[in-house]
Amino acid sequence: MTMSHHELTHLLKDCSIALQVPVLLLNHKRKLTFQFPDSFHQPPDFMKKSFFPFLETSRKSPNNLEKFSDEFGQSIFLYSMKIGHEEPVDIVFGPFLHKEVGKKEIDGFVKAESDCKVKKERLLNYYDQLPVLNPVQMLSMKRILIRILSGKQEGHRPRKHSPIQKVYEHYLRNETSPNNNYQLQERFIHLFKLGQADALDVYREWRKQLFSSASHSNAVRPEKNQLIRLIGELNQMCLEGGAQLDEVISLSEFFINYLETKKTTEELHELEENVIQSFMTRLKRAQEEPVHSPLVERSKRYIFQNLSDSLSLQEIAAAMNVHPNYLSGVFKKETGISISQFINMERVKEAKEMLSISDFTLLDISMKLGFNSQSYFTRVFKKIEGIGPNEFRKKHHIMEE
Repeated sequence: MTMSHHELTHLLKDCSIALQVPVLLLNHKRKLTFQFPDSFHQPPDFMKKSFFPFLETSRKSPNNLEKFSDEFGQSIFLYSMKIGHEEPVDIVFGPFLHKEVGKKEIDGFVKAESDCKVKKERLLNYYDQLPVLNPVQMLSMKRILIRILSGKQEGHRPRKHSPIQKVYEHYLRNETSPNNNYQLQERFIHLFKLGQADALDVYREWRKQLFSSASHSNAVRPEKNQLIRLIGELNQMCLEGGAQLDEVISLSEFFINYLETKKTTEELHELEENVIQSFMTRLKRAQEEPVHSPLVERSKRYIFQNLSDSLSLQEIAAAMNVHPNYLSGVFKKETGISISQFINMERVKEAKEMLSISDFTLLDISMKLGFNSQSYFTRVFKKIEGIGPNEFRKKHHIMEE
């Protein structure tokens, strides 16, 4: 991938927004030259040193995305590359966690580093800012980054020129052009945050302006890249509006992976409108939902992260370090439903998304969402929605065959 430092930092910012992980850029002397978000707090020095061997390993295999994990529970994706004729740089996606790091683990880190002056409170604050990703999310992130950084898919030979580079150059050329793109974008954002259907009409006009002056032999790739950018922006707006982090990330990953299966601009335009509607629904729901206690919010977060697994009250209570009966009582008092009802409702919401815009079989969907059988999935779906999943698909499937 060949691009300027300015273009690269723009791209990294978009990656951070879309994937919801910190992104860092280091020069050949391991000095930080760029990070996003700006509010990201760096780890203590003794933890930074744990990444040095990974940097050396990555530089021996440039233009290759690799995942590393250290003894402090942190993981990162590393990508070493050159910008023009300059010295090599290292792109760090992360850190992120496989599971939450609690006070017990942090006490162990502090004791092990008795010669350092780091305060436990600082470490707690540091770990609180790190996203927790499950294996499915990490695999999705890897695939997305490979496509963006090298312009290839796993198992395929790299192309000489990354398709995203062309659309990105087009975006940078037109970002400050004297047209009404900015006004249309601001209008769309305003209507989207209000949850108004007119947002779709404004977005169609905005999209038309974006590609009106572009000349591409194949318009599908640029439109896919614009849709990826849109997903990242909607993701950020939903999170700023109070939507559930894990739910929004899961939705983003699903759409980013699914759009790659589309072959025509017509299919992408249909999917694009479904993307806007889906994120708008999440934002409206977040604005209407009452604020719950930290225990209930943490429990919901755990459920979202493990929605594809076989969840139980006992398992969730153990993860929250409380008695199952206590968690059950608090959860139902604050939400009005039991934990098992909440789990099934969230799984059905995800199932409705898949039924509407994908061709996954009922068995595929039931397995992806942690149901122990297709027949059980069908019963739960019908109980909540009033109709079976097949009937729902016939009524709401929006994609052309």
